[in-house]
Amino acid sequence: MTLGKRAVRRFIRPALAPLEDAIAGAGGWHAWRGGLDGSLRSAIADTHLERRLRDELAYWVRAVHVPGAHEAIDPAFGDFHTVFGQWQRERIAELARWLGVEDVPVWQARTAVLEIGGGPHPTIAQGTWRMAASVDPLNDGYLACGLLPPGPMVYTPIAAPGEQLPLAGNAYDLAICDNCLDHVADPGRVVAEIARVLRPGGHAWVLVDLRTTVDDMHPHAFTPDLLRTMLTFQCLEIIRERIKDHASHPLAHGEIRVLARKRADRPG
Repeated sequence: MTLGKRAVRRFIRPALAPLEDAIAGAGGWHAWRGGLDGSLRSAIADTHLERRLRDELAYWVRAVHVPGAHEAIDPAFGDFHTVFGQWQRERIAELARWLGVEDVPVWQARTAVLEIGGGPHPTIAQGTWRMAASVDPLNDGYLACGLLPPGPMVYTPIAAPGEQLPLAGNAYDLAICDNCLDHVADPGRVVAEIARVLRPGGHAWVLVDLRTTVDDMHPHAFTPDLLRTMLTFQCLEIIRERIKDHASHPLAHGEIRVLARKRADRPG
């Protein structure tokens, strides 16, 4: 990593620099194995990361299996997967409008898509894609706890971190990263990996909450300028964005949604 890139990383998340440098030096790979009684598989011993992943898995177990447990879901409108499925279809419809897509099923059938940090019901669980993969370090836990969407599996769940995608470069037409970057250890590395696996001209569809505070599960605070800087630094050219007052986290004051395109001249 060049001095310039290291400086950008430390500007983005100075408090986590020692931990992330250790992860990078050890190879960066980590993933959860098993259910709530499982454990972290990692290149380094990290009890803090293991506790965070266990807590997040427990959150999703309760959200999926206990009616009304998810703070944003009214059981009167259906169970977890019914409601999440509708939300994800709405997100796909918005992306299609931004891309000027008229026939969504045809577009999906022609598109190789990757989603990072999609949780137990990722966006790509809707529709049938040419190729679809969901990368999340908790994917094995979601499977063990019966959290994945019911019905036929239309995507491949891969248990791995967004900072080190076990995927070939220049392979995907679309990368989705929805409400994820503020959760990860190193958002700059995740964005770099998104740029690496996208083909030239491929699109990144990114959403983050806007906030000034951090907590254990959300160790990064984002502003619109910070997200724009992270994307353009990796030669992901922003072609459209929107900012809304709505946000997923109760302490966030809004969200930013960005559609970016990988420049053909990106090195590597």
